[in-house]
Amino acid sequence: MNKVNNYFKNQIVLCLIIVLTSTISCKKDLTDSINITESNWQLKSIVTNGKKYKASKEDPSQENAYLLIFNNDSIFSLNLSVNYAKGNYNIFSNGAIIINSYQASTKICCENDFDNKLIETFSTVTSYKVINNTLTFKGEKGEIKFTKQ
Repeated sequence: MNKVNNYFKNQIVLCLIIVLTSTISCKKDLTDSINITESNWQLKSIVTNGKKYKASKEDPSQENAYLLIFNNDSIFSLNLSVNYAKGNYNIFSNGAIIINSYQASTKICCENDFDNKLIETFSTVTSYKVINNTLTFKGEKGEIKFTKQ
Protein backbone atom coordinates (compact mmCIF):
# COMPACT_ATOMS: atom_id res chain seq x y z
CA MET A 1 0.00 0.00 0.00
CA ASN A 2 2.88 2.35 0.82
CA LYS A 3 4.44 1.68 -2.60
CA VAL A 4 1.14 2.56 -4.30
CA ASN A 5 0.88 5.86 -2.39
CA ASN A 6 4.46 6.77 -3.27
CA TYR A 7 3.80 5.91 -6.91
CA PHE A 8 0.75 8.23 -7.04
CA LYS A 9 2.64 11.03 -5.24
CA ASN A 10 5.48 10.76 -7.75
CA GLN A 11 3.03 10.81 -10.66
CA ILE A 12 1.29 13.92 -9.30
CA VAL A 13 4.61 15.72 -8.79
CA LEU A 14 5.69 14.77 -12.30
CA CYS A 15 2.42 16.04 -13.78
CA LEU A 16 2.76 19.34 -11.89
CA ILE A 17 6.31 19.81 -13.15
CA ILE A 18 5.23 19.17 -16.75
CA VAL A 19 2.28 21.56 -16.50
CA LEU A 20 4.36 24.32 -14.89
CA THR A 21 7.24 24.10 -17.37
CA SER A 22 4.94 24.00 -20.38
CA THR A 23 2.96 26.99 -19.08
CA ILE A 24 6.10 29.05 -18.52
CA SER A 25 7.56 28.31 -21.96
CA CYS A 26 4.34 28.87 -23.93
CA LYS A 27 4.01 31.88 -26.15
CA LYS A 28 0.69 33.56 -25.57
CA ASP A 29 -1.39 34.65 -28.55
CA LEU A 30 -2.75 38.10 -27.66
CA THR A 31 -4.22 38.97 -31.07
CA ASP A 32 -7.84 39.19 -29.91
CA SER A 33 -7.09 40.67 -26.48
CA ILE A 34 -4.71 43.53 -27.32
CA ASN A 35 -5.39 46.74 -29.20
CA ILE A 36 -2.32 47.15 -31.43
CA THR A 37 -3.17 50.83 -32.03
CA GLU A 38 -2.43 51.74 -28.39
CA SER A 39 1.31 51.09 -28.74
CA ASN A 40 4.19 52.05 -30.98
CA TRP A 41 6.04 49.18 -32.66
CA GLN A 42 9.74 48.95 -33.54
CA LEU A 43 10.63 47.01 -36.68
CA LYS A 44 12.43 43.76 -35.99
CA SER A 45 12.62 41.95 -39.35
CA ILE A 46 11.14 41.41 -42.80
CA VAL A 47 10.78 38.09 -44.60
CA THR A 48 10.16 38.45 -48.32
CA ASN A 49 10.91 36.13 -51.26
CA GLY A 50 12.11 33.52 -48.75
CA LYS A 51 14.84 35.79 -47.33
CA LYS A 52 14.99 37.40 -43.90
CA TYR A 53 16.19 40.99 -43.47
CA LYS A 54 16.78 42.76 -40.16
CA ALA A 55 16.56 46.49 -39.56
CA SER A 56 20.03 47.99 -39.51
CA LYS A 57 20.97 49.95 -36.41
CA GLU A 58 23.95 51.42 -38.22
CA ASP A 59 23.61 55.13 -38.89
CA PRO A 60 19.85 55.58 -39.13
CA SER A 61 19.26 59.12 -40.33
CA GLN A 62 16.14 59.36 -38.25
CA GLU A 63 16.04 58.98 -34.46
CA ASN A 64 12.83 56.94 -34.62
CA ALA A 65 13.74 54.95 -37.73
CA TYR A 66 11.55 51.93 -38.46
CA LEU A 67 8.88 52.83 -35.93
CA LEU A 68 5.22 52.03 -36.68
CA ILE A 69 2.78 54.47 -35.08
CA PHE A 70 -0.99 54.24 -35.16
CA ASN A 71 -2.00 57.90 -35.10
CA ASN A 72 -5.69 57.17 -34.55
CA ASP A 73 -8.31 54.53 -35.36
CA SER A 74 -7.70 54.77 -39.11
CA ILE A 75 -4.33 56.43 -39.82
CA PHE A 76 -0.81 55.04 -39.35
CA SER A 77 2.68 56.32 -40.02
CA LEU A 78 5.79 54.23 -40.55
CA ASN A 79 9.17 55.87 -40.12
CA LEU A 80 11.76 54.61 -42.56
CA SER A 81 15.53 55.18 -42.45
CA VAL A 82 15.15 58.78 -43.66
CA ASN A 83 11.67 59.17 -45.07
CA TYR A 84 8.32 57.94 -43.82
CA ALA A 85 5.19 56.28 -45.12
CA LYS A 86 1.62 56.84 -44.06
CA GLY A 87 -1.80 55.60 -44.91
CA ASN A 88 -5.16 54.40 -43.73
CA TYR A 89 -5.99 51.02 -42.29
CA ASN A 90 -9.03 49.02 -41.19
CA ILE A 91 -8.81 46.34 -38.52
CA PHE A 92 -11.34 43.52 -38.49
CA SER A 93 -11.84 40.60 -36.12
CA ASN A 94 -9.48 37.63 -35.85
CA GLY A 95 -6.38 39.61 -36.83
CA ALA A 96 -7.54 40.78 -40.26
CA ILE A 97 -6.27 44.17 -41.45
CA ILE A 98 -6.39 46.12 -44.69
CA ILE A 99 -3.91 48.87 -45.58
CA ASN A 100 -5.49 51.62 -47.73
CA SER A 101 -4.18 54.78 -49.40
CA TYR A 102 -0.59 53.87 -48.60
CA GLN A 103 2.08 56.36 -49.69
CA ALA A 104 5.68 57.18 -48.92
CA SER A 105 6.84 60.73 -48.30
CA THR A 106 10.29 61.70 -49.49
CA LYS A 107 12.63 63.99 -47.55
CA ILE A 108 15.62 62.66 -49.45
CA CYS A 109 15.45 61.19 -52.93
CA CYS A 110 15.32 57.43 -53.20
CA GLU A 111 14.81 54.92 -50.44
CA ASN A 112 17.42 52.27 -49.71
CA ASP A 113 16.79 48.64 -50.69
CA PHE A 114 15.68 47.67 -47.17
CA ASP A 115 13.15 50.53 -47.05
CA ASN A 116 11.78 49.50 -50.44
CA LYS A 117 11.31 45.91 -49.24
CA LEU A 118 9.51 47.20 -46.14
CA ILE A 119 7.21 49.48 -48.17
CA GLU A 120 6.38 46.76 -50.70
CA THR A 121 5.76 44.10 -48.06
CA PHE A 122 3.75 46.31 -45.68
CA SER A 123 1.46 47.55 -48.46
CA THR A 124 0.17 43.99 -49.01
CA VAL A 125 -0.49 42.86 -45.42
CA THR A 126 -3.87 41.29 -44.76
CA SER A 127 -3.45 39.79 -41.29
CA TYR A 128 -1.63 40.24 -38.04
CA LYS A 129 -0.90 38.24 -34.91
CA VAL A 130 0.42 39.34 -31.53
CA ILE A 131 2.50 36.79 -29.61
CA ASN A 132 3.86 38.15 -26.34
CA ASN A 133 5.42 41.52 -27.37
CA THR A 134 5.84 40.71 -31.06
CA LEU A 135 3.42 41.98 -33.70
CA THR A 136 3.64 39.98 -36.94
CA PHE A 137 1.98 41.16 -40.14
CA LYS A 138 1.52 38.73 -43.04
CA GLY A 139 0.58 39.43 -46.61
CA GLU A 140 1.06 38.51 -50.23
CA LYS A 141 4.70 39.66 -50.33
CA GLY A 142 5.86 38.33 -46.98
CA GLU A 143 5.97 38.85 -43.23
CA ILE A 144 7.02 41.79 -41.05
CA LYS A 145 7.78 41.57 -37.32
CA PHE A 146 7.67 44.47 -34.89
CA THR A 147 8.45 44.62 -31.16
CA LYS A 148 6.24 46.57 -28.77
CA GLN A 149 7.85 49.80 -27.55
